Amino acid sequence: MLPDDAARTPAAAPAPVVAPVPPAPPVHRVAASNQDYLAGESRLLSGNALSMAEAETVLRSRAGFEAALQQFEQDAAHHPDAQDLSTLYRAAATRALGGDVALASLSCGYSLCMGEIRSRSDTGFPDWVRAFGKDRDAPHYALITAEYVLGKEQSVGRFVFSIDPTANGISQ
Repeated sequence: MLPDDAARTPAAAPAPVVAPVPPAPPVHRVAASNQDYLAGESRLLSGNALSMAEAETVLRSRAGFEAALQQFEQDAAHHPDAQDLSTLYRAAATRALGGDVALASLSCGYSLCMGEIRSRSDTGFPDWVRAFGKDRDAPHYALITAEYVLGKEQSVGRFVFSIDPTANGISQ
């Protein structure tokens, strides 16, 4: 109500008292559709499952991967919970690094994370995947990877994984 309107309103009933609403507890949602996810992760999901076809398409294309990662980063920039999840999983990914691998990127939505590892050995990326899978402080569920040999024992490993127990499968 505008201040001018108050003078014109009859004084029939007192204004209702509005009590402050406590913040809602975190919601563990079971998504009915991809509309329940952030834009970047929505593309990689089929219902409540990580889409093998979409993930492989993104992970196998440099341009597709960069575009998808950029969307994840943009989504996280606008959603504090996604920023917190990115920080948590980036720390776990870093803990799993061996001496011959480096974390090039990692960003998360609410249900999925994706990123890239660079390795200077033939076994660097597979070793990182195993070590990362053992981290109990940053659980993940479905995981899809793609590795590319660059030559001279150097490789790039790309990955996308679920961090949502309700989105823990992989669909075709």
